[in-house]
Amino acid sequence: MATMFPFLNLPIHPTLADVLARQTELMAHLVNQMGNAGNHGPRAEPPVNRFGEFFRTNPPIFHGSKDPLDANFWLNVIEEKLGLIECEPHEKCKLGDSHGGKGSAVIYGLAQCRGDVSAGDCAACLADAAKQLPSTCSYSSDARIWYDFCFMRYENADFIGQADMDAGVILVNVQAVDNAKAFEKAVAKVVGKATAQASAAGSAGLGRGRDQYTPFVTVYGLAQCTRDLAPLACAQCLSTAVSRFGGYCGARQGCQINYSSCRVRYEIYPFYFPLAGDGRRAVTDMTKNTKIVVHP
Repeated sequence: MATMFPFLNLPIHPTLADVLARQTELMAHLVNQMGNAGNHGPRAEPPVNRFGEFFRTNPPIFHGSKDPLDANFWLNVIEEKLGLIECEPHEKCKLGDSHGGKGSAVIYGLAQCRGDVSAGDCAACLADAAKQLPSTCSYSSDARIWYDFCFMRYENADFIGQADMDAGVILVNVQAVDNAKAFEKAVAKVVGKATAQASAAGSAGLGRGRDQYTPFVTVYGLAQCTRDLAPLACAQCLSTAVSRFGGYCGARQGCQINYSSCRVRYEIYPFYFPLAGDGRRAVTDMTKNTKIVVHP
């Protein structure tokens, strides 16, 4: 049986903000249902490509409207069409991206968790992102929010499949290490391994690495791209992020560059799952980091 989206009750006279908030919650539910497939063992290949079946149901095109109820009606009809062909959640994501409609009222959205986190942490992160994103960004037509475990955005322009390095959040640890050249060399080795993994075909856009810097210090690195990117676009995004390390990170004990299409991070403590060492919680301590927001 196909997994259905939850339909949220809109106010009697909804605003565009109400519809945007609803769409954001639908994105969160979708990624939650996708369940972070990497945490549940290998997933069977989908039996067929559903594009033909989907379009044979004659799905309506959304051309835009001043009435938010029209957008809500279109979402309900599309969900019914997806239910008819009994497609899997990951197939719904592909079909939804391919059939976003036309007109100024179209909103494109993306919600993704870090590939190493559990389904429970993923769901909790996306739920909070869906709640905070619309209001925090004043219901802007272009909104993005970054967390340790997930990322979410929506925009009224089609960004799917395009590497976006215009906006981002950079976190830099306030503490530096001794012997800067040796440390930066160790960081480059770890980050190089992680980015190579993340941009390789079949990696789901995730890469991790570690290297023993001293007998008592290990450097941990993680790289990830959003799953709408092809390997080449992923590699380009990660390369741009890494090229910024010299200007922002230097020989700091930790640093992360989060763009809208990719992120690269290193620390001298285990922060990705499965946790190594003392098993500390993999959440950034903001009291030890400086936050830099990058605007286009």
